[in-house]
Amino acid sequence: MNIATIAGHLAFGLIAFSFLVKDILYLRLVSVVASLFSVLYNFYIPAEPMWIAIGWNIVFIPVYYTHLTLPTISSV
Repeated sequence: MNIATIAGHLAFGLIAFSFLVKDILYLRLVSVVASLFSVLYNFYIPAEPMWIAIGWNIVFIPVYYTHLTLPTISSV
């Protein structure tokens, strides 16, 4: 088993784990890490990189990161 295959398993495992996370900050953190592993997997495993999956994951990472770093706004 190579590193890219492990990255794929970690990506899907973290996505599955994210369904159990109740805290939104931890959910977003897990999502960022899962997206990073997904980019690695989709770049190295197929015969040609899967640019659509890679592109969308690259779009989602800054969105997750922005929500992680913004202060939490509570509804009144």
